[in-house]
Parts: sequence; structure tokens; C-alpha cells
Amino acid sequence: MSGTDRRPLAIHLGLPRTGTKTLQWQLFSRHPQIHYVGNSSRRPNRLSQQASQFFRDARAEQLFRQRIMLAPSPNLEESRELWRSLQAQADPDKTIVWSDEDLSWGPLNTRSVRAGLVWRLFRPCRILLTLREPVDHIESVHRMILRRQIIRPDEYAAPPTSIDEWLEDPEDSTRAKVFDHAETVRAYRRLFGAESVKVLLFEQLRDDPRAFFANCCEHFGVDPGVGADLYAGRADNARISDRQVRMAIWLRNRPFLQRVVNRVRPGFRAASLYRIPRTRSRSLPTLSPASAARIRKLSRPSNRWFRDELGLPLERYGYPV
Repeated sequence: MSGTDRRPLAIHLGLPRTGTKTLQWQLFSRHPQIHYVGNSSRRPNRLSQQASQFFRDARAEQLFRQRIMLAPSPNLEESRELWRSLQAQADPDKTIVWSDEDLSWGPLNTRSVRAGLVWRLFRPCRILLTLREPVDHIESVHRMILRRQIIRPDEYAAPPTSIDEWLEDPEDSTRAKVFDHAETVRAYRRLFGAESVKVLLFEQLRDDPRAFFANCCEHFGVDPGVGADLYAGRADNARISDRQVRMAIWLRNRPFLQRVVNRVRPGFRAASLYRIPRTRSRSLPTLSPASAARIRKLSRPSNRWFRDELGLPLERYGYPV
């Protein structure tokens, strides 16, 4: 590890909407054998809706966000020096964990470049990726975007579009429309070795959260029993309901009322949104049959590779293979 005997870094790549906040808030930031460096290390402030501490250390933010995620070609020696400084501040008996779902989004070339940069800076390293059934995943991503528009609305922005319009729009959140996840995993396996890269399913988290936490911990080299006991019995950052979406659209269709609401602090908007009653059942599917069929077609090659190469039980959870 670049001339040090400290325990290696472990990275959770996402995907978004696969229990990332549950892992960040309940497991990574609370396990006594983990030195967590972000992202979203604490739950958002209820009034501001801003993460109270996005990174725990300014050097971590500079290294992981400014250099790896945003800089096209960071200075490697300066980045290594930042990494050595972070290691020096961490307990040598703890595993440093970084979780950033943006690593799994965007064009393949961008993901590959970041994988190579991570390898040059941090090897050896443990990598974790979490998947979700692709149609359900895209619907959940779209609901996430709608929620952001509700909590932080912009009166000059276009109103919320239907999920089919959003899916077809090449200029709207293209980084979220990634279906070749096997390419991401293959890139990290080539660099770090197959044994260093693990893939888990969001549906496994939903079925047995304690076992899911334990599996993450085992891969990261920390106590799985302690990790399993950290599950708090709740789903963080859950998808907004159909009724909440209808209320948001109703509001966006009334410009004067929308301008008034825009002057209210985001936390109050969020509190109002979450007080709208939610049904106990999951939100109804919103993709048209044609769009859902297209997503299944695009994701099928990756899903087959995950099934055949990694032995993941995708068919049990309805993944198209």
C-alpha cells in the first residue's frame, strides 16, 4: 500500500438507489472497526436538508472529491501525499472506507479512467458494488430526481417530466442511464483481482438486511457480527410515493403558489412532502411497456455475465437474463 503497512482502503461504488444511504448512515459511519471518510457520513439536517458533514476531513474531500471525481488528470504525487496524511490520522487497526455512488455512473470511459486512478493511488483495495433490478432501478432513480426538484425547486426549471420522456432525453441526467454495469466490475477485477471485487444485490438487502451488512463487513475485513447488529430496522432515503408525486405536479402547475413555496426553507418543503400519507405498498410502476422492454434489452448482457461469472441469483429477483 504505497510503502505503508496500514490496512487497505475499501470502496463502495454504488449503484445509486441500492441502499447506499442505509449503508453509509447505519453501517460505514458506525462500525467501530471502520474509519469512514464519506460521502454523506451523517443524516441530513431536518431543516436545511443538507448533509451536516459531507466529508469528515478536508483532506478527504480534496482527495476523493476534488481530485478523483472532478479533476481530469490530478497530480499523482500530491494525491499520494494526501492519502498518506489521511492514513497517518486513521487508527491503524481500522479499515478506511469511502462510499461514492458517482463512481458507478457516467460514460464507460469515465468509469474506466477513475478505476485506473483508484488503482494507481490505493492498491491494494477492496471494492463493493451493489446492483438493483434494472427496471425498478430506473424508476427509483427518476423518483429521486423528482424528490430533488420538490425539495429544492427552481421556478425557471422545466417541470417534472414523465419517466419515459426523461429516459429518452439525451441531455437529462445521462449519467444515471447506465446499463453496462458488468463493464465497471470487469475494469476493477482486471486491476485489483477478482477476489478483491464483490457484487451484492439490493434485493438481498431488502430480504435480509442483517446478512447483507455482514456480507459487506466480511468483504471489507471487519467484524461481520458487529456489522449485522448495527442495522437499525429502517430503510433510509426511501422512494417517494405516487401520491407525493401527484402533489408535487399539482404544485408545479400553480406558478404563483410555486413561487411562494420556493421562498420556504428546503427542510420545511421536505417535511411537508414526507407528511403526505404514503401507502404501505411500493409505488406503482411508471415506465411504459416499450421503455421497460428497452431497459431489459440493454441490461441483459451485463446481467448474464453477473449470473454466469459471479453466480448471482438474478433470476430469483426478476432480473432479465
